[in-house]
Amino acid sequence: MKRLLLYVLALFIVVSAKSQTVQLYNEDFEDVIVPFTLNQGGQVGTATGSNKWTINNLYSGAPVYPNTTPQDQTVSGTISFAPNSRYLHVRDTIAQTLQGIGNANWNPVVSSDQFAFTTNGFCTLGFTDVNFTFFWLAEGGPGAYGEVYYSLNSGP
Repeated sequence: MKRLLLYVLALFIVVSAKSQTVQLYNEDFEDVIVPFTLNQGGQVGTATGSNKWTINNLYSGAPVYPNTTPQDQTVSGTISFAPNSRYLHVRDTIAQTLQGIGNANWNPVVSSDQFAFTTNGFCTLGFTDVNFTFFWLAEGGPGAYGEVYYSLNSGP
């Protein structure tokens, strides 16, 4: 059965001000504490299901899930600390509990509504052309998908 692998390995927010590029934020998930809230719902999620977000550097899926997509498969650049860096990804918590598997994987039979979101906002007042950029590596069947949400001024 095909699986969906979602990774957000590096997050960058870059803005332009008067023909200057200013990086407002960068996250490579290598710190012990990262400013993300995982699996708490938020404005759009209900925090249901056993497929949950985690941050770790596990890549082995044992016999249940094959190894994840290698980090060198990114198209738009390199990933900090690859090939064994920490990363934000979805994992099947049942497989993790029963079999110790913590790599990027998901159970397609279990519907889940989990979100990972930044704990703090970013002020872009006075900036134009704000860009939100991240690495996203995914695998899965035709019905598998992921979504990215953002809000302006603490809105929906």
